[in-house]
Amino acid sequence: MKKLLFIFGTRPEFIKVYPVIQEAKKQGNPIVLVNTGQHKEMLNELLDEFSVEVDYDLKIMDSYSGLSEIVSGTLSGLEPIVKQEKPDVILVHGDTAATLAGALVAYFNQIKLAHIEDGLRTYNKFSPFPEEMNRQIVGLLADYHFTPTEMTRDNLLKEGKNRKQVFVVGNSAIDMFQYTLKDNYENEALTWQADKKMILVTAHRRENLNDLEEIFDGIAEIADEFKETHKIIYPIPELLVNFIGK
Repeated sequence: MKKLLFIFGTRPEFIKVYPVIQEAKKQGNPIVLVNTGQHKEMLNELLDEFSVEVDYDLKIMDSYSGLSEIVSGTLSGLEPIVKQEKPDVILVHGDTAATLAGALVAYFNQIKLAHIEDGLRTYNKFSPFPEEMNRQIVGLLADYHFTPTEMTRDNLLKEGKNRKQVFVVGNSAIDMFQYTLKDNYENEALTWQADKKMILVTAHRRENLNDLEEIFDGIAEIADEFKETHKIIYPIPELLVNFIGK
């Protein structure tokens, strides 16, 4: 069995990494969980919901802000953990600050790196920012590339990745959906105007925040055009509420 060290720090990361953690445990692998704490409250709620106890919590947002500080602080926090735990493989997901720092600490300590959800590309280094370059850099350092689709696999192969180290595995968010699916699930958003089809809207990314008026104008047009047959559900994250409040 291989000792696996998982690094995550945001809610989306945990959602997609949790099924991988569970499967690794089933196979008997020793597991070490590191929460960098980038999404403090939101992530802690999920950890409690799924009764997950992390081995290390860097609480990075208690001391740092700004991309450079977060990455450097995370890297400094990970270094002694990696030296103490001596994992066989470090696993990171996606394209966050935790992903980049985890990849660097794996490289600096010559530890095998697995990148979950590798291969997503726009090839515009500022869109999305900083995620596009985060994931490209991590992809360069990774030894194992777990990619969701044939298209993302082709991106990796075009970049010169070893075909034997690229695995098309789908999106682990679907596995998480299976974990949480309930036959008797009820929610006010579903029962409200239950006879209508649902349009689910999200618009919380950093690059969307300066174009909210245009986005909402577009949503309003859709709502008016399909008001007889569809309903629009728009979960508003705290980040967006705070931004609008400013």
